[in-house]
Amino acid sequence: MVKEKKVYLPKWIAWMIAAIMLPVWGWLTYSTFTGRGSTEPLGLGEWVVISVVILGSIVMVFLMSYGKLPAYIIREEDE
Repeated sequence: MVKEKKVYLPKWIAWMIAAIMLPVWGWLTYSTFTGRGSTEPLGLGEWVVISVVILGSIVMVFLMSYGKLPAYIIREEDE
């Protein structure tokens, strides 16, 4: 018989990731729409793709921290 254990992340990790990623996304948005901060600014399509990846990863970490999506599944076989 196989036992499954679901492992979730602690809640503080979600807030730490958000505290890191949201300023990065804000800086990216600022530099994209003002043209400052780099020699060649991102286009709107590139900004949308990066924004979807950043915001999607934040949502995924929050789901793993609040018990909706397991971070790991451990399967143990009984002998």
